[in-house]
Amino acid sequence: MPAMLHPDDFDAWLDGSAGKEILMNAPPELQEWIVNRRMNKAGVGDDDPATAAPAQAEAPPPPPEPPPQGSLF
Repeated sequence: MPAMLHPDDFDAWLDGSAGKEILMNAPPELQEWIVNRRMNKAGVGDDDPATAAPAQAEAPPPPPEPPPQGSLF
């Protein structure tokens, strides 16, 4: 499995002096961003640079109401 390390940590990783904590620092390039919903939509307006800008998180929609329970009597 590949390891993503900062170049300053190469020697410590290769000589075994680094612990597991060296793997816990993800590069800033791997930061997760919430993007505009248009980002994954093909068609008109999908080439706007604003689609790749970080967006505000949206709450998921509420679950649908279950249908009323029927009665056998």
